[in-house]
Parts: sequence; structure tokens; C-alpha cells
Amino acid sequence: MKFESVLQFNAVPEWADKYVAYHNLKKIIYSVEKKNVLGAEAQEQPEEGSPMIDQSQAARVLEFYEIPPSQSSTCARFLIALDRDIETVNNFYLEKEKQAIEQTEKLEADFKKYEEKFEKVIEMLDESTCSIPNLKTVEFIPDLNRSQSRSVILTSQNESSDSEVEQENRLLNKKAKSRNKISRSHLSSSNAVGRSSETEQSEYEDDEIENLLEVAFKIKMRQASMRKKILSNKARELFILVSDLQTFSKLNSTGFNKILKKFEKVNKISIKNTYTTKTLNNSYAFSSEAHIRSNTLLSRIVSLFSTINAYPSEKEAIEDLKTSLRDQVYWDRNTVWRDLISMERKVGAVEVLSMQKTTELIKPTSSWSKESIQLLYFALCLSAFTFCLIYSPFTDLVQQRCWALLVFVSSLWATEAIPLHVTAMFVPLLVVVLQVLKDPSSSKVMPASDSAKFIFSSMFTSVIMLLLGGFTLAAALSKHNIAKVAASFVLSKVNNSPESILLANMFVATFASMWISNVAAPVLCFSLIQPILRTLPDDHPLGPCLVIGIALASNVGGMASPIASPQNIIAIGIMDPAPSWLQWFLVSIPTCTVINIGVWGFLLLVYKPSQHPVNLNRTRFIPEKLTSTQWYVIAVSGVTIVLWCLSTSLSHLFGDMGVLAILPIVFLFGSTSVLSKEDFNNFLWTVVVLAMGGTALGKAVQSSGLLDEISKIIAGMIGDLSPYMVLAAFCGLILVVCTFVSHTVGAMIILPIVYEVGYRIPGNYSRILVMASALMASGAMGLPVSGFPNMNAIMLEDAKGKPYLTVRDFFVAGVPSSVVAYFVIITIGYFFMYISGF
Repeated sequence: MKFESVLQFNAVPEWADKYVAYHNLKKIIYSVEKKNVLGAEAQEQPEEGSPMIDQSQAARVLEFYEIPPSQSSTCARFLIALDRDIETVNNFYLEKEKQAIEQTEKLEADFKKYEEKFEKVIEMLDESTCSIPNLKTVEFIPDLNRSQSRSVILTSQNESSDSEVEQENRLLNKKAKSRNKISRSHLSSSNAVGRSSETEQSEYEDDEIENLLEVAFKIKMRQASMRKKILSNKARELFILVSDLQTFSKLNSTGFNKILKKFEKVNKISIKNTYTTKTLNNSYAFSSEAHIRSNTLLSRIVSLFSTINAYPSEKEAIEDLKTSLRDQVYWDRNTVWRDLISMERKVGAVEVLSMQKTTELIKPTSSWSKESIQLLYFALCLSAFTFCLIYSPFTDLVQQRCWALLVFVSSLWATEAIPLHVTAMFVPLLVVVLQVLKDPSSSKVMPASDSAKFIFSSMFTSVIMLLLGGFTLAAALSKHNIAKVAASFVLSKVNNSPESILLANMFVATFASMWISNVAAPVLCFSLIQPILRTLPDDHPLGPCLVIGIALASNVGGMASPIASPQNIIAIGIMDPAPSWLQWFLVSIPTCTVINIGVWGFLLLVYKPSQHPVNLNRTRFIPEKLTSTQWYVIAVSGVTIVLWCLSTSLSHLFGDMGVLAILPIVFLFGSTSVLSKEDFNNFLWTVVVLAMGGTALGKAVQSSGLLDEISKIIAGMIGDLSPYMVLAAFCGLILVVCTFVSHTVGAMIILPIVYEVGYRIPGNYSRILVMASALMASGAMGLPVSGFPNMNAIMLEDAKGKPYLTVRDFFVAGVPSSVVAYFVIITIGYFFMYISGF
């Protein structure tokens, strides 16, 4: 999570404008950066909220911070804005601290008055005593006559709430009337009754007085209880105020340090130490004196709260008070998977908001809603399913049902009538209900119970474990900044020509895709080119050229290693025997290298970035000593990759690459300081479920005999073609299909058929056909929907919210690049597949 988000989530809403203006300071930094890079070409526009620069003020600031004249224009604007923010924070802190001290002193004084007024009642309240003591011995109530009793009660009524006293008031009035009535009766008959009656009257009046005293005592108890609650709530509010003030100081201190570090990093000017020494350390809000004073205040408040509520110890009082504090969001580095999920949520939120705002403006007949289109697609898929059940090219009933299942699931995936992973979860249900599984020993249809066991057991395979192992490595390398450090080191060595920067970024994207997958690599690489994109003039062709270059190179990187993309893992699961990592690298590395060079040359022809000369902001590499955790991640990743490369030789020990994939999961998640439970939850589980659904569909098609029948038909159609022509034909089919649907979905549907057809060709060309088809699936990159890298690229926007790419860019650059990849795979790729033993 970025610090800007942490600041937003942790800030007290009422104090929002008193915190460091982190966002505005960042905008100033990037504005200064652009001016430094472009020089006179930059059109500086004051950012909203940035201070107007007075030359005399700027001179004083630069002199105070001992800034060299060569850097004066760069630093003045930023330092003035920073000084203004620190002054705002400091003044607000002093104001709130003074308020907290005054309120604490007032609370202590109020509590002292409370103790004096209710000294005898407090002990009873603390003991939660419900019994009424002998009122004749109660010291705080003097000997009351009738008028004094009424006075006490009336006073209590005024101080108590009306709702609580009304009942007591009615009781007192009733008793008073009864007493007066009896008194008059006794007076009128005194001559007749005599001395004995006077004695009875006196005793009765004593009882009445005692009743009145009992009511007065109850009201006094209630009044004390209410006052106690008020004091307790005030203490709780003060505890929250001082705690928020401490958090306010910490957040702003962190913010100022981070923004100074960012200024140094972006503009290559060392001012952090000087500024911290001269200003930050001298600001009261961040001083040790302020920290000590706030802790002292908290101690006084806790002690007071504990006394008011009669806690056995202050520890229990603190636990109670802490429940009132707002939850704090802590900063932690994201994994690439968490970033991707965050991007998806942002897109979803934007769509919902736009619908809410425009619902009233759009007429029902003006356009189709997304839900209506999905419903239409689902109806078409269901119609195709029904048609295939009734009219089927196959005579076997099981194969007819399986054919309908294959068409239905494939069309759902192709149209995305329902989400891909939901369709994948739908597959086991359809397989069991449609009875498409055959017992291999008897060729009879499996019972539903056996079908369920078989299909569920087939969904979790070594392919899934390999996918999870790849996700784990990607999460660790990204969370601990290892991938970014390595990539920035390489890019910092590149010269400033557009051609060199484009080529270097493309190869970095391809290399990153090898280890953190082509799903995650674009996220990393797009962050690395931000310094260049920020400082480019508006509408400069290098911007879209870089963005689409990284997207296409990430697609190419999807071929580079077995864990680079889900389709590679699916291909490994289909091939028998599975290729080793060394075999894969022998084919993929030269193929990816040539494709990248071909695509690079084509992009230079299309965008011509060198025809628009501009000063480019090079990627910076700041040497930092690697931590022990980073070394641990590197060691675990290195050992895992070496073991994967040697998996064929170690098969007698580990059996499969999927078993080896357990090692990084155990060693990296075993320590919560490396990867946590939240990182595990943020895996792309939709991709995992999709792979499981594809595996289940493949098993169903194979078990029913449908795969065998389809392969016979296709083998008959290509009977006169050479293996090379078959390879070219299947690569062309994969190119077309995977341009319009997900690479993973295309691979899941077509690769099993490719394997069976290759198996029937004399000489068994199944492995070479599957390998070429898997590479081609990643090479299909002609549309924005053709793979994760393209989807990420089309979403990337500049500072003004304008997308760098449009669909036209993919038609102009993506489609020809796919053709380049096709010809490289069926020539150079085929050559290396042939010599490596595929």
C-alpha cells in the first residue's frame, strides 16, 4: 500500500486539511523534474495548492538551507511548500495539545468536586450495592424535617433527568398528600382521641419521613451514577484526542521524511539531512518534548479513568480505552498480485459510479446494458448446446453429449457470458450430470458417484502446484523489491536514445516475465518507466511506443519459461514426457530474442520516436544494501529454479516438478516476515480455478473418446501434409483463436487436440506441435483483449487522465507483431525444437 493511501485511511477526517499535503508536494516534485529534463521546452504550470514564489522569499529559503546556486531553481518552490506545510502541522499540533491539557485539568477538577459531593455514595456505586442502608445512620443526610425533605427532593429533581424523576416525584406527592390528610384528621379529632392517638400519629409521621429519605437517597445515588458516566465519557474522549494527536505527529513525520527522500531520488539533490537538521528536528510537533508531554497526558487520563470506574489496575483501564480508538492501517509492500486485484477493484468502482450518475440520463432503448449482452450471449451458448445435443456428427451417445459440453463450455469462455472462472467451476457439474465419463476397463458410462470422484481428483494436478509455485516466487520477488532493483539496475546503464531505451525496456519486460510471469511483469515495468513518461512532452510518440513495447514484450516473455504463463504450464501437463526446463530454455530464449528484435524494429518504423528529439529522464538506480530477508528470497528462488531445471534427473526422488513447487511455498510462507496469509489470499485464484476447469474438461473429452474421434478426423484431413505444414497450420489456428479469446482458454481448448493429432502422425510429433502451439498462444497479441499485458497497457493513463494507447495502436502495431512472432516460431523456433529433442 502506498503511503498516500495510508495517510488517507489513518487521518482524522475532521483534521484532513491539517496534514502534510503529500499529494501536492509529489506534484511539485514531478513538475520540477519535468522542468529539469525538458529545460526551456517545459511549460510550468503552478499546481493547485502550491504557493506563489516570491523571489526574495526564495532567496532567503535557499540561503537558509545552503542550496548551491546551480540547484536554486529546482529547490525553491519545493522548500517553500514544505515549510508552509510544516508550519501548518506545527501550529495545529500546538493548538490541539493546549486544548487537551486544558480539558484534562478541567476533568481532574470536576472529578475532585464529584468526590466531595458524593463521597459516601461513590463507595456504594463502586461496590454495585443495591441494598439501602439504615437511613437513620446515613451521615450525608442530616436530620431532615418535612420541609427539608421536600427541599432535598426538589433539588434532586432539578439536577436529575425528568424521565428518571417523574415517577419518584409522583410517589412523593402522593405520600405528602396522604400525610397532610392524616394530620388534619388527627387535629380535628384530638380532643376525642386523647394522648394515645398523638403517640400513634408521631410514629406514623416518622415512617413517612423515613420513606421520603429513602426516595431522596435513591435520587442521590442516581445523580452520582449519571455524573460518573459523564466523567468517564469525558476521559474516554480525551484519551482518543491525545492518541489521535500522537498518530497525527507520527504520520506527518513519516510523510515529511518520505517526501524529502522522494525529492532526492527524483531530482538527484541531497537536501534531506540539511532540512531534517534545520527544520524538521526543530519543529515542536516532532520533538521528544512533545512526545513526552503527550505520554504524560495519556498517563493522567488513564489514571483518572481507572479511578472513576474503579478498575483493579490501570492495565485493564487501558484495554477498555483502546477499544474506542479507530483502527490503524499500516504500510506494507504490495505483491504484484495485490496490485492487480487493486486495479480490478478500481475499474469495477469506476463502472458502478458511472452507472449511478448516468442512469437517469440514458433511455432504456438507447443502448444495451452489460447484463443484457451477457444474457444474450448465454442464451446463444445455451442454444448451441441444445443444437449439438440434437444434431451431432458423432454416433456414440456419450461422445454426442461430450461434444455438446465442449461446444457449450468453449462458447461460454469465448464470449465471457459468465466470468471465466465461474464457467470453469461449472465444468465438473456438467461432466457428472451429462454422464460423459467412461470406465477405461469396460468402456461403460461411469455412475455419478464414480464420475464425481474421478473428475474432482483430476482437477488438482502437478500443473496447479507448479502454477502456485510460480505465483509464490513472483509474490516474494515483487514484495521485497528484488525484481524492481534488478530491473532498475539494468535500465540505469542504458543511454538516452529512444531506440536504446525502448529495446532495453522490452528485454527487461521479457526477462521479468520469465520469473514473475507475464501477468505481473507489465505492472513492474510500467512503474519503472514512469520517470520517462512523466517528463515527456504531451503527445510525444515515445510514450505510446514504450507502453505498447512493454506489453508486447511481456507477451513474448510468456514463452520464455515454464512458469511465465498459464498456457505453458498447461502444455507441460499435456506433453508426455514433459520437457525439462533446460529444453524449454534452449527453444524459448533464442525465439524470444529474435521476436523482440523484430517487434522493436517494427515499432520504430511505426512510431518514429527519434524524429522528435527530447531530453529523456533516465531510470535511476540507488544502490542499497540487500537485507537478510532479500538474500533469503534470492536463495530460495535460485535453489527452486535450479531444481526445476534438474527435474528430469531428480524424477526418481521428487517425481514431478509440481512436488518441487512445494519447496518455495513452504520456505517463503513459512516465515510471516517474507510472505503472509494476506499475500496468499491475494494470489490470482481465478487463474488457478480456470486451469483446474480446463484440466477437468480435458479429462472429460479424453475419457469419453471424443478427443480420439476429433483427432482422427483432423488427421484424415491433413493426411498428405508434412509435419512442418501441420505445425504451421496449427500455429495459424492458435494465432487467430488466441487473438480474440484468452491465451489460457485457447490453450486449454486446442492443445489436447493438437497433442492427439501429433501423436497420430508417423514419428510422433505430438511434443513439438504442442510446444509450438503453446509459444504461439503467447505470441497472439493483436487486440487489447489478447492477454493480460495488453489489458494492463490499454488501462494506463497519463497525468491528465488520457490513455496512452487506443485500439488503433494494437491494430497498427499489435497485429503485425503477432505475424512477426508467427514466422519466427515456425522457423527459428522449429529449428531449436528439432535439435533439442522435441
